[in-house]
Parts: sequence; structure tokens; C-alpha cells
Amino acid sequence: MSPAPSTRASGRVSTRHKVHLKFRLHAPGHDTPIDCFVQDLSAFGAKVRLPAGADVPDEGLILESVGDARRCGARVIWRNGQNLGVQLIDPE
Repeated sequence: MSPAPSTRASGRVSTRHKVHLKFRLHAPGHDTPIDCFVQDLSAFGAKVRLPAGADVPDEGLILESVGDARRCGARVIWRNGQNLGVQLIDPE
């Protein structure tokens, strides 16, 4: 049996990598996707920066990378102004 992944003091299971990638966020109640930036990324989560005034629900989100159209579900774990911490669900 392999050992369980170690967690840091923050409780994260995997390492986050600083990035600046353009994404589109599809959210319930929005007719068009919201352009946003992913500022750091791990296997299980991301820090997403929304444009000023954008408001999205906590559940039912889909993140889509602009460069290659990869998509995965996302759920908001925390909010701080325009920044969201999201858990990635079933990444493709």
C-alpha cells in the first residue's frame, strides 16, 4: 500500500504552481462565459481572479482553458474580493 499524500499546514494535498492563464468560467445564471485568470493551480484546485463586478454561485461552475478548451467542474471553497479558491471536480 502506498503512503497517503502528505499535507502542508494549509491542508493542501498537492503543490500549487504559480501561473497566469486565461480561462473562461461557465456559471449557472450567466448566458455567456466569464473571462478570468487562474493565478495558481494544483491537481485538485485553483485560485481564480474574476473581473470586477462578476458574481458567481458556489456550485455548478465549469472552468475552460482558452488555449486548448480543456474543461472541468469547479466548486468555490473560499472568496476574497475578486479572488476565488476553487476545488476542481473531475478534471479532464
